[in-house]
Amino acid sequence: MYFSSTTTVECLPDEIILEICRYLHCSHVLYSLFDLNSRINRSITSYCQHVWFRRASYKQLLYIYQYILPRIGSSVLSLTIHPLHQASFPLSFKHQISNIFTNLNTLTLTSWSSENLLSFIIETIPEMKSLQKLVIQELSCSSPKQNIELIEKLFNIKNSLLTNIIFDYDCDAFDLVDHGFTNYISCHNILNLTIQLDTLMDLSSLIHLIPNIHRLDVSLKNSSLGHVPFRVKFPFLKELSVCAVHWYSQLDDLKSLLQIVPSIEIFSLTISTRDFNLINGTKILSILPSQLKQINYSVCYYPYESWEYFNVDIIKKSWQSIPMIYSISEIDKRIFLHTLPYSSSRLTIRSSLAKNMPNKEMYQIYSKIDLIQVYSMINVADTFPIIGQCRRVRELTLFTAKDSTISKSTCISSADNNKQPIKLPSLGRLDILTIEGIPCGLHHLKDLLVAAPNLCVLVIDLDCLLTLLDNENEPLILYVLLHRHILDLCVRIPENNTNDPENSINDPKNENQQRKKSKLTVEKIHLIARTFNRVRNLTIDYETSDEYIESNLIKSIIHEFKQLVIFHIYGKIPADMIECDIRQWIIKQSSFRIKSQDIFRVECSNEWFKLWL
Repeated sequence: MYFSSTTTVECLPDEIILEICRYLHCSHVLYSLFDLNSRINRSITSYCQHVWFRRASYKQLLYIYQYILPRIGSSVLSLTIHPLHQASFPLSFKHQISNIFTNLNTLTLTSWSSENLLSFIIETIPEMKSLQKLVIQELSCSSPKQNIELIEKLFNIKNSLLTNIIFDYDCDAFDLVDHGFTNYISCHNILNLTIQLDTLMDLSSLIHLIPNIHRLDVSLKNSSLGHVPFRVKFPFLKELSVCAVHWYSQLDDLKSLLQIVPSIEIFSLTISTRDFNLINGTKILSILPSQLKQINYSVCYYPYESWEYFNVDIIKKSWQSIPMIYSISEIDKRIFLHTLPYSSSRLTIRSSLAKNMPNKEMYQIYSKIDLIQVYSMINVADTFPIIGQCRRVRELTLFTAKDSTISKSTCISSADNNKQPIKLPSLGRLDILTIEGIPCGLHHLKDLLVAAPNLCVLVIDLDCLLTLLDNENEPLILYVLLHRHILDLCVRIPENNTNDPENSINDPKNENQQRKKSKLTVEKIHLIARTFNRVRNLTIDYETSDEYIESNLIKSIIHEFKQLVIFHIYGKIPADMIECDIRQWIIKQSSFRIKSQDIFRVECSNEWFKLWL
């Protein structure tokens, strides 16, 4: 009997093919496997129905656009588009999106500005007759005027099926109050809306556009609940979720808010307060509408009065009729409590309170959490008690305490309290880790990486990254894990941090402190690339710096990161780069890695440089 010494993909059973696909991205599956034969096409049906182009090279994407998408377009149910991808659409394809994706019901637009999103909405979305859900992520608001126009155009789309619009939590907040809408056209078909607003006053401006809204999720970036003179109510609103953790709210603010939702049945509220009434369960229950079926409540309390007079037994007794859980920090003089189970997909919590959360198995309580934000962090291990309970978390953001470097004595003290950090369970869905500032206990990242085998995106301040890489005492396994895991790296170079969500604006004691930041050099790029040489997407973000970016840095990055596919740098670009033929410039800088006949895309302005290989 003859046995072949080679096995092709076509010979593998469906189960093995799908197992292989789990380690690939949608674009790679389509580029590599689509149309090998009809059986494999059936096996990868899911990848033809839910399409996104993460980490695809420019050449791969053009091939998918030209040869694959026109053939599978009618099968696509959900599609994610980045402006970098959209700008690369062939002209013949760009004006036929609605004709190609005839059954598309969910469209996700990632990393757009309100300016370029506006033109896309005007030209494309009205023609998508099957579209039911629009998700907008990482939106950058260009100007107040364009923001108003964006909202008007979006809410005035003539599409009766489009009932669900989500501006994700990572979008910029809309400021709608001082600019006003030029045309109050009611959008009767929008039934579900998630949106980030600057203040509650912006909601009073928006309310006229969504008269039939049934479910509303609002995050307020720069205000408490406040007293707002709403002239119109939400007559059909059944489910309301409000998050306002940046400023302190009062009981009267809550009373004012509840007056505009006469039909509310499910109410979720996440706030910070110094009003004792807002952690008193009896008081809260006394003002809730009679028709309310469910209350989901989360509050961080920082008392005005002396902490010595604080009595937790009074609080526990007031919540006897509703299950709740709490954490107390004697050091920070704060208490955090929430009703059970925790219903929101986001959890924002102070590090000292996260550290003191009960250690018993409560992961079923936090099964809905997708994003955790821990602020005022000193030691990475302080976050483990709460992270260990949120086993389905996808994104973790850690804000270091204040803006100044944590003192050595503080780190030593923190280390004494974290000799044996809690062992983390499997965090298979954790994909993104963001660290702002320089916390103690960076070696505990090893424990996090071991628990989260699919973590592949790291967003980190340059100073923190250099602290990590320059430390000879860090265990070698940490660098091995970083090397294996991280495929997307974003290095932030901030001038200052506003990293305390709890009232950092209206509390004069929490003013940010300035400190000198490290400068990115060719030598530091070499140091970073030694560990992260598997990175395919790299972003360098000079957030508010006035320094010009040195062109030799770009040359060094192209040379050092061998597997680089997409590179963005945001900051002040030198005039000699802007004024030259940028394509020829990049070929010259790449030291023969990029050749003139290669298929690649490069763009440059005075504020950013983008390269797609």
